[in-house]
Amino acid sequence: LPRWPLTLLVVLVILLLLKAGLHVAIGGGAYDHRVAALRQGSKVEQIGAWLLQADPATLALAERMRRLLD
Repeated sequence: LPRWPLTLLVVLVILLLLKAGLHVAIGGGAYDHRVAALRQGSKVEQIGAWLLQADPATLALAERMRRLLD
């Protein structure tokens, strides 16, 4: 069996956890501001902004993390 689907899933979960953790650590407004700044940069930065944008899963996980930390 190919291992790449599992590897891709692990990478996506890690990215989601990173995004949610950053959202909690620096706050939603600052997070959105930094992603907006990336959107104005080079093509690589724009790709990073697209990957790091706060999607519904990120926001839901960030809210759960906030509740756990309070």
